[in-house]
Amino acid sequence: MDVPIDRRGPQPQLPKGAKLYLPEEAAQKRRVEERLLGVFRRWGYREVVTPAYEYFDVIAQGTDHDLQERMFKMVDRESGRLLALRADITPQIARIVATRMRDEPKPLRLAYVSNVFRYDEPHVGRYREFYQAGVELIGLPNPEGDAEMIAMTVEGLQALGLERFQIDVGQAEF
Repeated sequence: MDVPIDRRGPQPQLPKGAKLYLPEEAAQKRRVEERLLGVFRRWGYREVVTPAYEYFDVIAQGTDHDLQERMFKMVDRESGRLLALRADITPQIARIVATRMRDEPKPLRLAYVSNVFRYDEPHVGRYREFYQAGVELIGLPNPEGDAEMIAMTVEGLQALGLERFQIDVGQAEF
């Protein structure tokens, strides 16, 4: 019986839920990020880069319990404190604004494109590490802030080449 020989050599296996971006995919991913950041900048948003991991007790503040349960956690060898990979960027931005940027004039317009990590069961097209692009508008009252978000969303989707899309608007209190 002939057994085919794989001349590429052994293929390293990635952890469950991890994704590798080969050159074509990496270039496409970078184009998407650059287009979105371009739209964000045109609207006056400044980019922030948050740490991929922080102390769990700090990063958990402002994060709902369900998401805390889905964070990747590890122990800091030096301090013995529990660390966690970020599962969402919004709570980090809220803490940064409340501590490091509290005296800056409002409204604040902040943007980010970064990876986040969630210990979810992977499905087709869903990974444990994925990328989140977003903006946070702090200090501009409704409805002006809502209108800005909707208009920027439309512009961002169009910058990505989407022609047909639907935007659903909700209110957290409902």
